[in-house]
Order: sequence, then C-alpha cells, then structure tokens
Amino acid sequence: EPNQTANFLVYPNPASDFMNIYLETITNENGHFSLINLDGKEVLNFDTRSSHTTYMLDIGTLPNGYYVLHYTSQTGHTKSEKVMVMR
Repeated sequence: EPNQTANFLVYPNPASDFMNIYLETITNENGHFSLINLDGKEVLNFDTRSSHTTYMLDIGTLPNGYYVLHYTSQTGHTKSEKVMVMR
C-alpha cells in the first residue's frame, strides 16, 4: 500500500478577509481543519465532508499574524501549513 498523506492548498497566503482551501482528497473520507494561533489556541475549526474539496474560511475577525492551519483525516492522515493574516 502506498504511503498516503493529506494534502491541501491555501490561497491567498497572506490573506486579509477570506482564505480558500482546496483539499486534495486521498480517499472518500471526512476530516477536520483547525486554525491555531502562535499561542497554541484554536481560533477556528470546521469539519470537511468527502463530497466537498473547496472551502472558504472567513478570517475577517482574526488579528494580523501567523497561524497554523492543521488538517486531520478520519483515518489519521495529517498536514499543517503556516498561514498569515495581513491587512
């Protein structure tokens, strides 16, 4: 069995009001995104469905700075990406 990893693209990065997430699905499975600030606090989170690959995240209320966008699939595949909110 090939080594499978979760993969997603985030754009634009840096972003000001909205961040688009394109999830490259590895299997038909659900998952979960968390947006974590540099203090380790989760500031946003949402679940993904296997039937959807594109999500729009409203970051208009978040302070400027760096965050970590973390994805976990229901079978345990993960990926994290550093993103920036800048206005």
